[in-house]
Amino acid sequence: MADVDKKPANLRRWNIVVIGATVALITLSASLSWRHYTKLRDERIALTLTNGERVLQALRDHTMRLLDYSDSYIRSVRSYYLQNGDKFSMAQYLQEIKIEHASSFQGILAIGNSDGDIIFNSENLSIQNLGSAKPPYFEYFRNHPQDGVYIDPTRRGQVSGKMLFRLVRPIIKNGAFDSFVLMGIRPEHFTMLFEGFDLGPHSFTAMFTLDHRLIARQPSPPDEYYNRPLDNIDLWQHLKNSKSGSYTARSQIDGIERYVLYTRLPDYPIVIDIGISRDNIIDTLRDTKFYILTQEILFSVSSVIFAALIMLILQKNSKLTLAEQIIRALANTDPLTGLKNRRHFFEVAAREFTRAERYDLPLAVMMIDADHFKSINDTFGHATGDVALCQMVKKVSEVLRETDVFGRLGGEEFAILLPQTTIGGATVLAERVRENIAAMTIDTDKGPLRLTVSIGVDARSNRTPSFATMLHDADSAMYRAKEAGRNRVMPA
Repeated sequence: MADVDKKPANLRRWNIVVIGATVALITLSASLSWRHYTKLRDERIALTLTNGERVLQALRDHTMRLLDYSDSYIRSVRSYYLQNGDKFSMAQYLQEIKIEHASSFQGILAIGNSDGDIIFNSENLSIQNLGSAKPPYFEYFRNHPQDGVYIDPTRRGQVSGKMLFRLVRPIIKNGAFDSFVLMGIRPEHFTMLFEGFDLGPHSFTAMFTLDHRLIARQPSPPDEYYNRPLDNIDLWQHLKNSKSGSYTARSQIDGIERYVLYTRLPDYPIVIDIGISRDNIIDTLRDTKFYILTQEILFSVSSVIFAALIMLILQKNSKLTLAEQIIRALANTDPLTGLKNRRHFFEVAAREFTRAERYDLPLAVMMIDADHFKSINDTFGHATGDVALCQMVKKVSEVLRETDVFGRLGGEEFAILLPQTTIGGATVLAERVRENIAAMTIDTDKGPLRLTVSIGVDARSNRTPSFATMLHDADSAMYRAKEAGRNRVMPA
């Protein structure tokens, strides 16, 4: 019945194989799906950054054009002032520029004197003396009397009362600071420009001076973010290494993580950056992600169903095979001792004899018969006799190898086939078997029962025609052992 007992274990092993293969397939599919999704995500990010670079370039060009227009007005006013020297005609000239360039004029032109006060402007705003509250560009040009453009960050104008950022150039006479011309531009002009480029939800566009001050931003931040240095922005660290580039950062203003692209303007101390929401890029793949996830779930469910069907088929086939093996085992096994019965023993022995004959291998056989067994049955009863036979089989099995074949031929008669064993080795083993049985005591209601056996041994030779001949010779030797007094081993 040992082969039958192995069947549930084999079925369990197959079930484990099927489950393992299913898990492996699902894991592989999930891995491939994730790789596909991450590839799509990376491609989408790369495409978004490429589009972002194009947007940044367009913003750079538009901003440069606006600043160049504004600077050209400043230069024109300064040249007019230096040529005419008539400050009182400047107000009219400022109005003429505003009217002549109405399509591109995007701010307030103004002229200041050597004391830092605004004396003329293109909007005819009332002029007031600023007293000691001089603007930073006045202090700068008074201390550095040389030509150059100064970017004054966005702040509320003391004359106009509006949020403005300013381009300022000095008027130098005889190597000394004389006055200045400025163009005040409202941040809305830039934010309107920024709004023309759709970067998606939660994105931003911003412009800073190189001293870390905000000029304009879309969406617009609270006023307190203007005219104060924003030193903690990652932009400045990256700008030290490159005039343009990209990085990932979380905004101080709204806490959103973005891909940031930046570039510094070539002729102005200004940097423009755009931030594209990382979550927004991922959200564009939501439908794709849902589709991939749905496909993965369908594949997983299909795999589980397929595995379940295979396991059901295996189980069904196993039940049929198990029943067949049980029937076969019952047909081949002695019901009392569990040994091979006479028919099955002869089948196995015939195969072993053929193999030994083909390869000229040693082969031996023992015939064992319990002494006075009829007397034991008569004295102790047949049930006790059966117990004695089972105990005897147990003792014999303790000294046998796995390759040895042990069978019950009938009644108290047993045979052991010994592959790869000579007559000498078989005789030694038979003696051990006899001694083990003789030393055995079985307690019964009628007192202790002792059992002895007579054993005949034979081995194959080149003249042995068949296994039946070997067994006959061993049987004859066993009877000679009985005639010689029993409880002994007799070689053929």
